[in-house]
Amino acid sequence: KSIEASGMRAREFKRMDICFAVDVTGSANAFIQPAIAKIKEIVNFVLRYLGKGGSVRIAMVGFRDFCDRSNQFTIFDFSDSISDFVKFLNTVECTGGGDACEDVIGGLSKAASLSWSGKIRCLFLVTHTPPHGRRFYEASRLGSGWDDYPDTPQQNGPANEALRAFPAADIQLVCCKVDDCTKKAYEVFAEVYNENKQGMRMMNVALSGTASDFCQAIVSSTTSTIATSVVRWHAQQLEKDKKAGMGAIAEEGEYSCEPESELEPISWDVGAGWRTHAATLYYYDMSRLPDPASRVDATIQVVTQQHTVAIAPKPFGQGGMRLAYAMLLLTVGQKQCVAKQYKRRRPAEEEKKLHYQDILTQEVARHLAAAFTYKSKKPVQFLRVALMEVHGPTTEWFYVETFMSGDYTKYTSNTSYASHDSDVAQAFSHFTWDYSGGRMMVTDIQGVGSALTDPQIHSEDRGSFGRGNLGTYGMDTFFMRHQCNYLCHQLKLRQSNVQMAAFCRSGSVTSWAGSDQIGSVAACVCDIEVKFTDHLNVVVRWRSLSSCSKFEVAVCTHIEEILQRQTDECQILLEKLAPRTLHTVHIRGIVNDEPAPNPGSISFETPDPHAAAAEDMVSCSSCSAPVRASDTSGGTFTSGVFFCKRCEANLRAETEHNQCGFCGGRFEFSPWEVRVLCTPRPQFCRKCRRGEET
Repeated sequence: KSIEASGMRAREFKRMDICFAVDVTGSANAFIQPAIAKIKEIVNFVLRYLGKGGSVRIAMVGFRDFCDRSNQFTIFDFSDSISDFVKFLNTVECTGGGDACEDVIGGLSKAASLSWSGKIRCLFLVTHTPPHGRRFYEASRLGSGWDDYPDTPQQNGPANEALRAFPAADIQLVCCKVDDCTKKAYEVFAEVYNENKQGMRMMNVALSGTASDFCQAIVSSTTSTIATSVVRWHAQQLEKDKKAGMGAIAEEGEYSCEPESELEPISWDVGAGWRTHAATLYYYDMSRLPDPASRVDATIQVVTQQHTVAIAPKPFGQGGMRLAYAMLLLTVGQKQCVAKQYKRRRPAEEEKKLHYQDILTQEVARHLAAAFTYKSKKPVQFLRVALMEVHGPTTEWFYVETFMSGDYTKYTSNTSYASHDSDVAQAFSHFTWDYSGGRMMVTDIQGVGSALTDPQIHSEDRGSFGRGNLGTYGMDTFFMRHQCNYLCHQLKLRQSNVQMAAFCRSGSVTSWAGSDQIGSVAACVCDIEVKFTDHLNVVVRWRSLSSCSKFEVAVCTHIEEILQRQTDECQILLEKLAPRTLHTVHIRGIVNDEPAPNPGSISFETPDPHAAAAEDMVSCSSCSAPVRASDTSGGTFTSGVFFCKRCEANLRAETEHNQCGFCGGRFEFSPWEVRVLCTPRPQFCRKCRRGEET
């Protein structure tokens, strides 16, 4: 149900309005004819890019000059019918205009007043000449026939009003450069348009008179508009949360609100100023829950340990909300740990609650990481963390984890940030959403190699997992920018309806040639799948919907075609593809030696093979030393916990004693699970446990 619910949100967000404001005087044929030739292709590309739930409406405002009076504007308001739009274009007469300059400002004002309703809005301005008014061109151009209204008041107040109306209505303005004479006008437009508080920036694109160039320029600008709309939509959602008192925190925003603190380099030499205390560590065990992803605050077993700890006097690091102190567990061979405390001090019980939410988040992430590791054979581990109560004159609460040595990397944030080497991190986030049935997603992935810490969880339950929980729109924001990689393909992860189709595991079978009715498809292939046989070698398979004897396969990167080949099989091997590149495969059936219309398409990104070695580095759960997953003890891909061979041997060799709660006899047990995995001490001897089992 959670995954299905994303379809309703997709239909809401993926509504796109595209409007063309066009100079339709005698020189406009250079736009009209390419538009007629390519408009179907453009709309179908946008629909294919948006994917499930996507819809597109088109409008046009044709403007001429003051002297054309009743024929000054030709308007087609928004419609989802391509055929009606093409019929309208065929009726447009490119006539009129007096001097060189045209009523561009009037055209923009008319465009602003159309029935905009889409969540993604884009206006393309196409004009060969600037508006009337000295403000919009160089003084050297003034002369006979250039501008009959150089001092028109329209160039000031009305022009500014029209340009400011677009960002206020979330309309992306794209100015298409056809001639150099519009350069100064576009600079003035950008200066006024870019003053908006929404952070929107005017876009420029160059056009020539060819249909293919026109199509490429419009498509490129449209996809950029979609990307920037995603970021703007997310910011608007955060603002709504703040006004509603939800208090959610996004890393790009409130995480930097706490004051900076004085730091000192990390040192493990206990010296002056170090505090030594008795402390109680509480470990929250979820390992026996059948489905941690569906359990938030269910029956969680608490394991308590008593320790003596030494805490450094000053922090060695800080995040947006917490300070990190060096800490030694003196009762466990001076084990190196990190104790984290909130910068802004609160009452003890409130701090305890906040730390508990953070620990619960990491514990859920830890068990989801174990499931991901088992299925993908890519090691991902979250450190085991504890809530620490320091016993002193006043009670203090800390969040404690094992110290990790090595280079600390931020792979993703809890919004849309992703580093260049975040393939595994992004696939893990996608996996957690799929594994939980769309109920939650682990984000904000960071750590040393594959040893991770401090995640955030987006959940349908906004009351869980702390202030970094951005709910369903946090998950939606991830998918709007997420481009499925080789691990997503390998795991056959379901796609969110919110995800753009060009970034999905299995692209929708859509039409490049198009039809009069938006969204109708009559393709010869379907069920296209990608399988990575190696990092840069790919097998693409599909199913034929007709009796095609051959298929034509074209492979493109962005707008460049890198391969075209025919095959009589329903699969093709693509070898030695460029790493970290988005590839699109178009598959067209051939019937009676003629290409069938409407090819099927799929897009995928090839991984970076050089990042594979770094991804396999994990942290020993006992000594925290970095170690390759392949060098750790067997079975760790199942448990999601990794130990170096030395620590495993030492821990397995130790024994402890306890009194059986049933027969009263003393028995030995290995502290392996108790000390390292933090599971409860066994309460019964092996003989009595066997009796219980029978």
